[in-house]
Amino acid sequence: MSVNSRPINQPFDKIPITRPVFDTSEEEALREVLRSGWLVQGPMVDKFEKLFKGKAKYSVI
Repeated sequence: MSVNSRPINQPFDKIPITRPVFDTSEEEALREVLRSGWLVQGPMVDKFEKLFKGKAKYSVI
């Protein structure tokens, strides 16, 4: 069986909902994280949590 001439198990082309927009400083920060080998729970997460904690009225960290 097919839908619009495609097999039913073949997905349609994806429609992007949003595209990320980074300036050069954000891009470099992302590269730093990728180069560090820590994608989760690394030193940048600790830095972010400390910055966020100082700005938010309430936070759970």
